[in-house]
Amino acid sequence: MVWLNEDECLNHGVNTMLVVNISSMKISVIVLIVSGISMVIISLSFVK
Repeated sequence: MVWLNEDECLNHGVNTMLVVNISSMKISVIVLIVSGISMVIISLSFVK
């Protein structure tokens, strides 16, 4: 990649950081949901 100026490079870095943060947030949310569901299943199996 060839940058025309420093500002363009900086903007690209900020955009990349935002994308990474959003994707990592999505992953953590999915992990929370999955762990919550598995906890419910485990507790239900113990009740039986």
